[in-house]
This record gives sequence, structure tokens and C-alpha cells, in this order.
Amino acid sequence: MLPVILLILKIIGITILCLLGLILLIILIVLFVPVRYRLKAKADDKAGFSYDLNVKVTWLLHIVNVLFVMPSDEKLRVRLFVFKVFPRKKEIKDKKDKASKTEKTEEDKGPVEYHEPGPDENVITEEKPSEDLRTDEPDSPTGIEKIPDNKDNKKKKDKKEKKSKNKKPRKSFKERFNGLIAGIRQKFINTRDKVDDIRKNTQYYIDIYNSDEFRSAFSLCKNKLISILKSILPKKIRGNVIFGKEDSPDTVGMVFSAYSVLYPKVGRSFVLTPEFEKDIIDADIYVKGRIFVFVLLFGALRIYFDKNVKKILKMIKKEK
Repeated sequence: MLPVILLILKIIGITILCLLGLILLIILIVLFVPVRYRLKAKADDKAGFSYDLNVKVTWLLHIVNVLFVMPSDEKLRVRLFVFKVFPRKKEIKDKKDKASKTEKTEEDKGPVEYHEPGPDENVITEEKPSEDLRTDEPDSPTGIEKIPDNKDNKKKKDKKEKKSKNKKPRKSFKERFNGLIAGIRQKFINTRDKVDDIRKNTQYYIDIYNSDEFRSAFSLCKNKLISILKSILPKKIRGNVIFGKEDSPDTVGMVFSAYSVLYPKVGRSFVLTPEFEKDIIDADIYVKGRIFVFVLLFGALRIYFDKNVKKILKMIKKEK
């Protein structure tokens, strides 16, 4: 009996270890296998402006494959292994059926024709009553003027009495002057209190900025964000761009100045040619890079669990 129990426990332990090893392997794959991306873009305005954008994201030997294409009917496509996850075939069929139905309805409607009435057809027109048939009615059937009732007089008197009651007594010049001075004094006190609050808040934030905790937290966040950006930025950039604006050469100059700043990082693989005498956009760009999840996760956790960052956040929330 005891050997059977030990065998069962052994099998359970082996299965638990296998599951833990599988989970650990999946975590390591997610963290250390990079997500690769590739971008291809083309633009041309020789025969009307046209462009072509192709973005591809893959992970783990193309097991996960995401493709974004413009212009195209199927802009976004997601595949897992060989199977298409998005969009499904039913959605594509529904879109095509809707487009075909709208086209058929527009064709069936056709242009609206105007039919002129013939000589034998009767045309119904609205007849206006002639001025001769109009009769002037007397203002009163008996010709005697109406005498106003006593009720109307009472109503008018009641209205006048209400107006006289609602009227406020006029204040004297001294009372009005004192009220004006009191209002100015109250506004002055309110503005003084607001200025004091603003001064205290600014001084509080200046003290936070000059503290050692803020400096250490800021340097940590800056270093981690720079490392994250370096890991995200593309490793390969190739391109040949011709850009020109005849009406606004200043925009061309601004674009070229930005390119000159990025030239040490981009190198000779990316060439920008400015054109000042005509409007032209001709571009052919290729970008390739990769993103490691562990770099993003490690940087975020390092910032989140830092004592100085937590202290600065508490100080800011306390002031709010």
C-alpha cells in the first residue's frame, strides 16, 4: 500500500514540477523574446498623390503575425500560427454584401423624371377668394360701445398696489457709498487671500523641487526613460525623400533643419533632398526594429518601487 501512495505522490510532484517549468518557460519567452516590427512607406504625387503604408509586427518566429496595410480593404490582419484570427471571413463577406446592396439600390433608383401635364389633363389650382365677395363686418352687432366691467378696474388697482409694495425704498447716498466701500474692501480681502494661497503653493512646490529626493527621483526616471526609448527606437533606417513647397519655403527649411539635427543618428542611410522651386513629395522609407518586454517591465518596476518617487508623489497628493 505504501509503495502505491509513494508512486502517486511521485507522479503528482513530477506533474507539478512540469507545470511550474512550463510556466517559467512561458514567462522567460515573453520577457526575453523581442517583438519585431517593420515599416515600409512610399509616397508619390507625380500622377495625383498616392501612398502605400505597410506595417508588420511579429513575435516568436512569426507565430504571432500582425499586418497593417493602407490603402486596402483588409487594413488589419492578425494571424496565430497559420490561422487568421482577425478579420474573420464572415465579416469580410458581410462588408462586401453591404457594398453590393448599396450599389444595386443606387442603380435601381435612377434619375427622377419630370412629367408635364397634357392638354387633356385637368390641373387643380387653388382659387383665391375675390375681393368683391369680401364683406366688411361691423365692429359690434348693435353699434353700441361696450362699457368696461368693474372686475377689470379691480384687477388694475390690485396690480398697481402689488407694484407699489414690491418697490424697494431708495437708499440714501451715504448708505450706497458705504455699501460700495464695503464691497471693495471684501474684494480686496478675497484677492489678498488668493495671492497668499498661490504664494504658499508656489513656495511648497519650490521646496519640493529643491529637495534631494526630487533630484534623485528625477535622475532615475530620466535614465530609465532614456534606456526604454533606446530599446524601442529602430535599429535600421533607410530612406530617400524629396520634399518641396513652392508657396512656403520656410516649411521646407524647418523640415531640413530637423533632418540636420537627426543626421548624426540616422547617418547616410536616410537622405532628405529639399526642393524650393516646386511642390513635390517623393518618399521611400524602410524602418526595422525590436522591443524587449523585460526592458519596459524592469524600468517601470524600478520607478514604481523607488522610495524617493513614492515620497514625491505623496507630497504632491497631500498638497492637492
